[in-house]
Amino acid sequence: MHVSDIASKKTKMIKKIFCLFLFLGFSAALAASGDLYWLIVVTAGTEIEPRNIRVILGKESPVFYSDNVTKLGGF
Repeated sequence: MHVSDIASKKTKMIKKIFCLFLFLGFSAALAASGDLYWLIVVTAGTEIEPRNIRVILGKESPVFYSDNVTKLGGF
């Protein structure tokens, strides 16, 4: 067996390992995308109903002077 044969086998093994990790990375990205889709679109819950959004946006946010004690007003 020549040195070039051993180097060729090592190169092939490195390519196989690289392809394996590439496949695993794409699989993980696909699974994460599917999970995010499931959480956001399919099982969104009541948080995004128009009634709840109006309640959140209707809350007053206090605004203070730079001393963080004296109230200037609210938004």
